[in-house]
Amino acid sequence: MSKFSQVVATQNNRVTFIDAARGLFIFWMLAAHTLTLADVPADHFLQVLRPAGWSTLNFIMLTGFSLAIFYSTSSSLKQGTQGKLLRRALQVGVIALVSNFFFVILRYIAGGNLDASALFQILSLQTPWTISAVLLPTAIVLCASPFLLRTLFRIGPLPFFSLATVLVLLLECTVQYHVSSFRDVSWFSACFETDNAYFGGFPVIKMATFAIWSFGLGSLIRIVPVTKVTTVLGALSLFLIALPWHLPFFVVSAARFGLSVGGVALADGLKSIRGLLYPFRLLGRSSLLIFFLHRVLAQIGRPLLGVKLESGALGAILMLVTLGFCILACYVRESNLRIDTQLKRIGL
Repeated sequence: MSKFSQVVATQNNRVTFIDAARGLFIFWMLAAHTLTLADVPADHFLQVLRPAGWSTLNFIMLTGFSLAIFYSTSSSLKQGTQGKLLRRALQVGVIALVSNFFFVILRYIAGGNLDASALFQILSLQTPWTISAVLLPTAIVLCASPFLLRTLFRIGPLPFFSLATVLVLLLECTVQYHVSSFRDVSWFSACFETDNAYFGGFPVIKMATFAIWSFGLGSLIRIVPVTKVTTVLGALSLFLIALPWHLPFFVVSAARFGLSVGGVALADGLKSIRGLLYPFRLLGRSSLLIFFLHRVLAQIGRPLLGVKLESGALGAILMLVTLGFCILACYVRESNLRIDTQLKRIGL
């Protein structure tokens, strides 16, 4: 094992702060969904638990970052790695499709307008996506990761990161300043604009390019220890966020990601508070399971809790109950090898 591998790897080959960061982003999603279902006002103090625009994109960018950390410490693509990554990409893509079908059908059932015509539109992907669309950029990056790794090994981490930064900024400028030329092109809007209707406001291709940039960022651990990468990233991100200027969407997204990951890495390195991250690490190690499960639990819990409670109290109770069941599910999974094995077989 190289010295960089020793820095970033634990006994079970996981980087604990990445698990904690992924769990934090899942918690933000959970908070957003439960507070939305409870109709909690935008100015309610509980809304601080769901920083707008942070969770989903951070979750996607963490995919690229963690892929680089886990797979770029060697000097070449190991045998079997490509097949493993492509199978995982297929699993995530199928989970995105199946979960999208499931939640769209539930939405139609709740509205009382599910019929044969509506079902055909759903199954032929003619209806707008649910939040399951955020898994599509992850599947794209996983599919592209063998090519990304080979390119990284060929040109080195610093040129790769620089090239990824330039390409993402060029794409950002193209979309921002020439978008009017493509307004009427539906596929362009769905893939690149944040206000698109088809993917529910998630510009799939743009998000995937951001994850490729974060892949380049993670690859820097080949030349700089991961602790220095996260520390510098967090400090620089805090500086960018504090600036009073209107920054491009990519720069803001990168700063949010850097501040979140840098903050979690710092907390994970402090023995006095590291234990507080245990629930987030639990959630992060079963992120796809919780991505699906928390939405089911929240949808079930909302009518069961009734409408007599004030929206803030309802939101808090729904969030805590959903979070409690999710943490319990993660604990049961890690305590039972058979359950864990079965969930892994279906990609969760």
